Amino acid sequence: MVKRFDVLRVNTEDLRRLPNSMRAIFVDPVPDGVPVKNLEEAAQRAGFMPRIVNGQTPKRLYVTNVVNDEVVVAVAVLNDAIRDAKVQGVTVPSNWDGVSIGLKQSPGILVDYGDFYIAQGPPRTMTVPANFPLAQYMEALFRIMGIESAKARALRDSFAANPTSYLPVAPRFEMDIRQIPLPANAGLLLQNADKGGELAFMWTAGERSYFLTGQVTEEQAIAIAKSFQ
Repeated sequence: MVKRFDVLRVNTEDLRRLPNSMRAIFVDPVPDGVPVKNLEEAAQRAGFMPRIVNGQTPKRLYVTNVVNDEVVVAVAVLNDAIRDAKVQGVTVPSNWDGVSIGLKQSPGILVDYGDFYIAQGPPRTMTVPANFPLAQYMEALFRIMGIESAKARALRDSFAANPTSYLPVAPRFEMDIRQIPLPANAGLLLQNADKGGELAFMWTAGERSYFLTGQVTEEQAIAIAKSFQ
């Protein structure tokens, strides 16, 4: 179960160095969805009643689609990507070949308030065989995307301690990106460096992950997250 969020500062062309099937690991945090009429219908379809922001009236509701992807490790393809990226010091064990990585996301509910929306649902899961070193595999992907060795090792160790969903953000964007302490887990805040325009804030509390984005202030986003703990 993935209960932490972080950012990878990589360009689109860096992400494209990964074999197609492996890019599914770095996905949009909010899947597409279908509109529903009211909270009761949303709860019936998703299997839970969503949290609502105090004093706010939902304008639109959506139930997000189920995600059920599979990444099958192909050692030859992975080695080709490592060679094409001119990465040194990375080896891929032959016994990784054919290992299946399951990426699952149960239905969630997106509540649109007009100026901002909050998507919420069960945390994403990544499932692998018990003896497969998923963190080491992630390190190889980081290196293919051009992340230097020491940083990739640090990301590997962080992932091993606390599985993480990574959002690729191009380095050319001047962003304020911070982990914000919350009662349950730290939340990830992303906004423009000048603190203008929309922001995004994502966090996990209990058995729910939340993604908030829109025209709200940092203080408002954090207050909403704390009220959902």
